[in-house]
Amino acid sequence: MSINSQNNTACKYSDDQTHGMDAPSAMSRRDALTTGALGAAAAAASTVMATGAATAQTTTTGQLSGQTAFITGGARGIGLASAEELAKAGANIVLFDIASSSMPHVSYTLSSETDLAAAQARIEAIGAQCMTHQGDVRSLEDQQAAMQQAVDRFGSLNIVLANAGVGLRDQ
Repeated sequence: MSINSQNNTACKYSDDQTHGMDAPSAMSRRDALTTGALGAAAAAASTVMATGAATAQTTTTGQLSGQTAFITGGARGIGLASAEELAKAGANIVLFDIASSSMPHVSYTLSSETDLAAAQARIEAIGAQCMTHQGDVRSLEDQQAAMQQAVDRFGSLNIVLANAGVGLRDQ
């Protein structure tokens, strides 16, 4: 369910299932993401870590100015759309993605290093600072390294959007 924070109404997804209160019309998942002041992406994000030693850097202004968002699966799709909305709200962005040509039991093309670089360019075109980290969410070490780099660069890590996922074919 997505809540429109401006008028506190539930949204309806394009699969025509109502997930809460009545909504005026069906909307796409992308539209549901951007509904309200910050959209579902910001509503789903959690505060995970902050340090007081450094001041976060940002080139944008907005409700999330000075905060840093860490998005898994950020090279394309919902992860990238979420990153764009958080960047528009003023957040610094960390895109974490496997960006690998293949994974066992996945029958479709995964994101690539080119996708990750293009995603960074899209975020920076909005005016937000963005860094990328190629890593695997199944690896605690990859995640810790990326989060430490984010804190080192931006001074804090305030929002995490756990978006990464794959569809597995029958094994």
